[in-house]
Amino acid sequence: MRSATTHNPDGVSETPPGGASPDFGKVRDELRALTSTCGVYDLSTRAKLEITGNDRIRWLNGMVTNNIRDLAPGHGIYSFLLNPQGHILGDFFAFNRGDRVLVDTDQTQVEKVLATFDHYIIMDDVEVANVSEKLTSVGIAGPNAKDILKAAGFEVGDLKPLQIEDIAWKETKASVVCGEQEPYPSYEIWIAKEQADQVMTALRSAGATPASRDALELYRIALGIPRYGQDIRDRDLPQETEQERALNFNKGCYVGQEIVERNGERSPVRRPADQITRTIFMAEKKQDAGFTVTDRRLFTSEGELRSDVPEEKPPAEAPVVVAQPSAATSASTATDPEIPPPPSVAEQKANVDAYRQSSKDLDARVELSGQSAKELEMTFERFMASLYMSAMLQLGMMHEQGGQPRIDLIGARQTIDTLALLQEKTKGNLTSVEEGFLQNCLYELRMAYVEVTNALARPPAPGAAAGSKPR
Repeated sequence: MRSATTHNPDGVSETPPGGASPDFGKVRDELRALTSTCGVYDLSTRAKLEITGNDRIRWLNGMVTNNIRDLAPGHGIYSFLLNPQGHILGDFFAFNRGDRVLVDTDQTQVEKVLATFDHYIIMDDVEVANVSEKLTSVGIAGPNAKDILKAAGFEVGDLKPLQIEDIAWKETKASVVCGEQEPYPSYEIWIAKEQADQVMTALRSAGATPASRDALELYRIALGIPRYGQDIRDRDLPQETEQERALNFNKGCYVGQEIVERNGERSPVRRPADQITRTIFMAEKKQDAGFTVTDRRLFTSEGELRSDVPEEKPPAEAPVVVAQPSAATSASTATDPEIPPPPSVAEQKANVDAYRQSSKDLDARVELSGQSAKELEMTFERFMASLYMSAMLQLGMMHEQGGQPRIDLIGARQTIDTLALLQEKTKGNLTSVEEGFLQNCLYELRMAYVEVTNALARPPAPGAAAGSKPR
């Protein structure tokens, strides 16, 4: 798959101790095998986490940036794990294995991922176990990868990207995962840990060239695959990584979604160009002729006023619609002295003009600070997401980092009823995306509300702690 981790298999070259330079001639040959024939490499430092329980799909879907809910059995996706502020806590692949979900990530991320999972398992029927001691991976990449697999005894069909197939290999069970990038074929073989050396030997005997850590690192950079902790930092937002494959904007609510949605309607947020240095030795790709980005910033990076800013005609303002007081309103205010009279037409117009001018001034200050004024715009999805987050906090399903969950069932019910009222009052006026977003929010919140109320009504089991699970 499109893994951001590379490792050194037994018997292949790597950088010697003490910082001596590697044998670049050998590294070049190994890299040529990965791109032109077939290379094989060890992935034993990829960790495997197994998620089970009746709530596993719903729970994980509310944790990550991609769509777990609609993931078909035997398929996987790449996703980010965020904190409530939208910063990236980790990245991993999640595979629907039917009765469980298997998470594949780097060993360096396991502690943080497990701690985050544990933090958000409150009253869910979810258990998480680290099965890395039982299951390991061997990788193979190159144009001849599938032929090498077949020659080594691994018979697989025409798999789609991130599709997994269970097979029998030499009287033992194995799983073969197709890589994410179709132009550059690759596969991972998941096998019992004690069988890894046998698999590696079989692939090498079939013609695969062992690839060292240095060759794999060059290959990773050439494909533009970021590594968490190096190219992706824990203070980064998802859009800063340019990994749109990790995001789904129609899946429903999840931790950190409001920040992702807010940035999703802006021009892409990117870090400086040195985020990932791409080595160009692959075949050239056709450039998409999608849209043109025009730099309209007023100042250069040195703070000087630009003289080449393209002229842009201001958009025509929408006509100001001022509500006319109705006869019924006038009659009611005349008979009830406690209700203040409505503002006059002139007062309403002056009020609208003043509000627009203040908004323009604020937008100008935001733009000068280097941000986009669109961050301040309210959309229906943002409004729904804010209500969803409020209800989750009131149900104790989420809480501020470092704090304790607090349950406010009455407040949660009122928030859910508010969403239901909005659904009724806006019927026929929403887009299909907005309607689906609202339906998902209501469905998940009602399920969570029922779970919490049922859990509070049940007496606790002797010696059982809420959210406990095996490690």
